[in-house]
Amino acid sequence: MAAGGCHRGGDGGAEGDKTAETKGVDAALFDRGAQQLENESWDEAAATFTEVLKGAPNDENTLFHRASAYLALARENYRAAAEAITNNKEALAAEKTAAADDAFEKATADCRAIIEKNPDCADAHYALGSIKIYQGQWDDALEEFSAVIRIDPNYAAAYQRRGEVAGFIGDTVSEAADLKKAAELGYKRSEIDEAGNVLSD
Repeated sequence: MAAGGCHRGGDGGAEGDKTAETKGVDAALFDRGAQQLENESWDEAAATFTEVLKGAPNDENTLFHRASAYLALARENYRAAAEAITNNKEALAAEKTAAADDAFEKATADCRAIIEKNPDCADAHYALGSIKIYQGQWDDALEEFSAVIRIDPNYAAAYQRRGEVAGFIGDTVSEAADLKKAAELGYKRSEIDEAGNVLSD
């Protein structure tokens, strides 16, 4: 699965640039990290993008790709924690939950760093909204998805996620409106992968 990127609207959350173009970015190293991300080698990808950032610490494309690796790692650990709970392995569940929380914290920091220099990075806001869903912080999730929609009114996946959150909190009117809009914009689950590997099944 490929990471998305920072777009400012107009492409409906389409997949972002997978190449390194910023001055100071080691393109070969970046490409290695992108391949590791494609291969779902989350730990290796995060480590590689960390190396890239040593030469270009403010490159938002690299930050976003590293955040994508952390997000996928967090999701993987939460799934492992849920399985451990089902099998009554409490110690393992606690270990995997802590690892997931740590990965989410790192992804959040990367997304915040992007937004600080580029407040109109729709994909970074989308990733933060997805993190907030995992953490059960519904109001914050709604805020982030609304920010995505302000930046890019055609970002179908943001309407889908905002509608789902509205459903979680019992706002069925907003839920119906947002899910309808997502469908009108051609929402498909694969868009989640393109927006950051956050909530794909």
